[in-house]
Amino acid sequence: VIQIDGCALPNLRHLKLGNNGLKDEDCHVISKFIECEGSQLETICLSHNGIGDEGAECFADALNKNTSLKKLYLEGGIGKLTERGVNAFSKVLTDISSIARTYASNHSLVDLLISNKHVGMAQCPRVRAALAINSGNVGDPHSAGRRKVIVFQLSSEVRRKTSELQGVEDFYMR
Repeated sequence: VIQIDGCALPNLRHLKLGNNGLKDEDCHVISKFIECEGSQLETICLSHNGIGDEGAECFADALNKNTSLKKLYLEGGIGKLTERGVNAFSKVLTDISSIARTYASNHSLVDLLISNKHVGMAQCPRVRAALAINSGNVGDPHSAGRRKVIVFQLSSEVRRKTSELQGVEDFYMR
């Protein structure tokens, strides 16, 4: 029995749909598996498809409700994935709108592979830094949360740049 809205695939751990001609609109269906309560998905490989910024933003939104996904691969796509799509992951990994939200940000995602002719992870140092914190604190969300607060909230330069990126007012700079 396959269901999408009801998430009737509780044992699904790895989803590999590379080279399938997927587009942004397909990401809404796939994201249902990410955000489903009780999801056990650990890896999603969507490499070499046509996923762009809208699809990346859809996955980033779904990660707000997920604590199991560790790896998401979107590299090599022909879609129009730009810095905007990559930066969508910045807020889910380190929401700096408040200290509580930074502490509660997603701590399970440790590997995000995004690269195409428009953008790569090299252009997104804050996303890479958040992934590094998650990687160093696997299985310990409280340590990851504390570390993110220290790195992203207490460093004025990092906080300023991340505030600009996320469109959040830097309340310390008023």
